[in-house]
Amino acid sequence: MALQNFTAIPRDVTVANGVAVHQDWTAIPEQLDAFSTQALRNLFYAISFEATAESIELYNKTIVDNAVAMLSEVKGLTTFAVYQPVSRQYLQASKDRGSNVLSLDPEVDGPFIAGIILSMWENAEDDAAVLEFSRVSHQQIREHTKALGLYKEFIYLGDSAQGQLPLGSYANGAVVPKLEMIREKYDPECFLKQYLHRGFPLA
Repeated sequence: MALQNFTAIPRDVTVANGVAVHQDWTAIPEQLDAFSTQALRNLFYAISFEATAESIELYNKTIVDNAVAMLSEVKGLTTFAVYQPVSRQYLQASKDRGSNVLSLDPEVDGPFIAGIILSMWENAEDDAAVLEFSRVSHQQIREHTKALGLYKEFIYLGDSAQGQLPLGSYANGAVVPKLEMIREKYDPECFLKQYLHRGFPLA
């Protein structure tokens, strides 16, 4: 009964997902399933830097070398060095629309790579090892790209991991006072801070 609203939909309903038109609505969940992690555990760890040949080589080599050295015994492991280019045009379009949700200045902050150290694995007993690998890799990439003048302080909230402080990286921390005012108004007892699973502090 819980799925009746879905199971009652005729299969031959034509739907579009912004990329293609499908003659059968079940094509949409089938596509989503193809991109799922198939019940693997996963961790995203965000890092940003300017894109140069040197920084990209450093990013790739650090992740590969550390994965081999630190995670060789982790069952079912797959590790990726993910690249998400953020252009000046992208930031300008966001600013022009009046939202600028990333709170970044197109001329000062762009362009850059919003990277993700992404890992997937099978067993919970390896969680701590994967988190430590991600933390160490991030620290090494940060130190080396900072020495080259290529590191970006921005940490994308949606790709952040336990222990990272993404909120303070938006507009170099300028958004934090507003968030603190919202918290004081709607959550003065800090219920979310105390009970929300792995929330990010306002720092």
